[in-house]
Amino acid sequence: MHTHSEVRRPSGEEAVTTTMSQQVNTRLVTGRRPVRYALFRDLIGDVHRLSALPHRQLGNWSLGQIVDHLQRALLLQVESTPVAIPFWERIAARLAKRRLLSRSLKAGCLPPMALREQLAPRDGVEVAAAVRELEQAIARCRDAQSTQPHPLLGRISRAEWEQYHLRHAELHMSFLVTRRA
Repeated sequence: MHTHSEVRRPSGEEAVTTTMSQQVNTRLVTGRRPVRYALFRDLIGDVHRLSALPHRQLGNWSLGQIVDHLQRALLLQVESTPVAIPFWERIAARLAKRRLLSRSLKAGCLPPMALREQLAPRDGVEVAAAVRELEQAIARCRDAQSTQPHPLLGRISRAEWEQYHLRHAELHMSFLVTRRA
């Protein structure tokens, strides 16, 4: 069973102490909040709201770690990523492309092994710093002249990249729930 201690930080974020042996199986988590973002500004607004309110994490990552992970994923759109994704994973993703871009992603699905280290959030990242980096990554993606192929989906449009990022953010942000006063 997963047990944790909660501490409220000045930013409103609760630090949850877990060990590797206490990793939450996110497929089994209940009580996640429904999240749907139409635009990046919806995501940023939600991040600011959560950082100002007491909240708790139902999964393995804090708000700062989630935001750090999301900005790392955003940079895949504009930075060359020399990773070798197995053929079968690319085919499976391309067959599920419509679903990946239109519906929230399923909890518990891990990125391909080749991307895990690159996308892993930093330990102890502060929310404010992570939010600044996320905003910079969004601006960089918006202003880029061209995009890189998605590691799984291959060449996709800028609009498809944005939809992918928003669905990805919905998944992770759904594991953070506000506490009532």
